[in-house]
Amino acid sequence: MANKTEIEETATELGALKIEIARPSRGIPHIKDKINATTFPVILSKVMLNGNIPPTPPKQDEIWKYTQLLCILCLEKPATRKRVYHMFIPTGDVQIDVYERVKKKYENRKDIKIVGQLTECTLCARTLCRRIQKMFKNAKWNKSRNIFELDMDADADVSDVSRRLNAIRKEEEEKLLKYIMYSSVT
Repeated sequence: MANKTEIEETATELGALKIEIARPSRGIPHIKDKINATTFPVILSKVMLNGNIPPTPPKQDEIWKYTQLLCILCLEKPATRKRVYHMFIPTGDVQIDVYERVKKKYENRKDIKIVGQLTECTLCARTLCRRIQKMFKNAKWNKSRNIFELDMDADADVSDVSRRLNAIRKEEEEKLLKYIMYSSVT
């Protein structure tokens, strides 16, 4: 089989026009980094723009435009030996202390002690909330399903809940990346 230069020379001798073969612009994106809040806008724009040259990555200050916060206030009820977790999605400006409004609800109650707070920076906070509701099936939820109560044991510790939330967030981001890759191929 003849190589590319031999074919081009033969085509030139015959007086044929040199035609470049168009390469398809769509395909599986080559992603070297794992998906996270920093790389997601670049990957998404690469897929949506169908190009190999991605836009410049956002500056550290601009990352907040692409992400949402899921906040969880951790509380304890020492009398009943229960841990209570209050989930909420803050609205408005991120720089305002988002926990103050929720803490005010619990400050005057003597039976509840504020233990800590967890904040997850995610691409879709509502999806993460739904996954948390499915994951903690053994928890006692309120009617609006934003406050759940667990027994005080090793599985309900604040650090364990934080670790599980982080794992769920990573799973959701990987699912989203796989969906984007699938939709770019089809």
